[in-house]
Amino acid sequence: MQSHRSSLPTASHQAYMMLAHTLARYISDFKSPSPETLSKYGINSAGDLLDLLSRFTTNSFTLTDPSLTPIGVAISPVTALINHSCQPNAVVVFPRASSVFEAGRNPIDVVAIRDLLPGEEIFTSYIDISLPHRHRARELKERYMFDCTCPLCTVNLASDNTKIDPREIAFCGKQGCDGVIKLSDDLDSNDLSKRGCIKCGKSLSKEDAESVIDSIRLGEEALEKATMLELEDSERALKYTFNLIPILNRHLPPTSHPLLALLRLHQSLLITRLSLAISNLPPPSQTQSYRLPQKEVDEVCWAACRALSGIMGGVFPEGHPIRGIALAEIGKLLTVDIEPDEDSPQITAGQTFLKSLLYLSPSYSSTTNSASAFPSGVARLQLAREVLLRARVELKRGFGGEGGEVARQVEDGIRNVERELMAWKRVVAQGGKLIGEDGRVIES
Repeated sequence: MQSHRSSLPTASHQAYMMLAHTLARYISDFKSPSPETLSKYGINSAGDLLDLLSRFTTNSFTLTDPSLTPIGVAISPVTALINHSCQPNAVVVFPRASSVFEAGRNPIDVVAIRDLLPGEEIFTSYIDISLPHRHRARELKERYMFDCTCPLCTVNLASDNTKIDPREIAFCGKQGCDGVIKLSDDLDSNDLSKRGCIKCGKSLSKEDAESVIDSIRLGEEALEKATMLELEDSERALKYTFNLIPILNRHLPPTSHPLLALLRLHQSLLITRLSLAISNLPPPSQTQSYRLPQKEVDEVCWAACRALSGIMGGVFPEGHPIRGIALAEIGKLLTVDIEPDEDSPQITAGQTFLKSLLYLSPSYSSTTNSASAFPSGVARLQLAREVLLRARVELKRGFGGEGGEVARQVEDGIRNVERELMAWKRVVAQGGKLIGEDGRVIES
């Protein structure tokens, strides 16, 4: 595996020195490292130690659980031979990752996310492909020591402002126009005010251009702070996402950075809060069961749908496992047991928006900041089934084979929803009486 020790930027020297010191102490059972101890591992000099760390950093993969949550680092010398593209045709996944080691079972897969031609080179992405070009380029240069020239990066660098990347666009300022304007890598408001909308050709005013750039910089700052707070103080992190998303939503479509990243983080934080609320519900008794208010669950469903609109809007290509995971999460949320709103309509704004994401071509339109409602009862179960069925298709494509552990959970969810739908049908057939599978009346 390749080492970039001789090319390491000066800014990373201190970080590598700290890693080297930690590794040497670990090898020496946290005692003062000795040359004899290190030589047992082929480390005979400080250069050897830095080479080892450089090879590890350059060739390692983020180890994720089956739902793509990072849990560690993995090494696969064969997989590391695959070249990078910000528009990959394959992904590295761990669909069977487990905390229990199983001999002969390889938890890592490389899955093609589209049909490949004979002899076509396989590309995976070494970094998060939802990032804009300026962040991707910096990370690739600092960690992997190369400049990317993939088709997506070429679009970003092209002087033709009609060739856009959905990660780096802003809304047109003209009332009634749903076009977008391409952002520059350096976020220069002067440059932005000279660029025209790809649809109507109108440019932003100098003041509007400055407002767009200021909101992006403010959003990136908030994203960094909220990410740092996610595990230690999730409520403070939520304040950042609650406050900044409406500001960015005025200027950017949900595909654009940092709005998409904030939407995904906001969803994650709300799910954490919801899980805590569910765990704190009193245990059911013989006469009463306790459920969360529909409005509380619908808020999380709406946040997940807004994040999905960015994910499905061209940032993650068809077949990418992120899409299947996002759909599975929404399907799961729609099956949470709720106390329905008395005035909840059967056709709602949330349902209509979600169906548009499932079946219509992606658009760059904005979404409302206030949470939209979702149906209750049978309509909610039917919508959950629809979403879970689509998630199953996406998961099988993104993870290969049967779709991994999350697809198995989705299969269970589909079966549970279908059982509940059958129970509702029996209610209707028995004139409002809920009939169990054994034919007995449960309640009326």
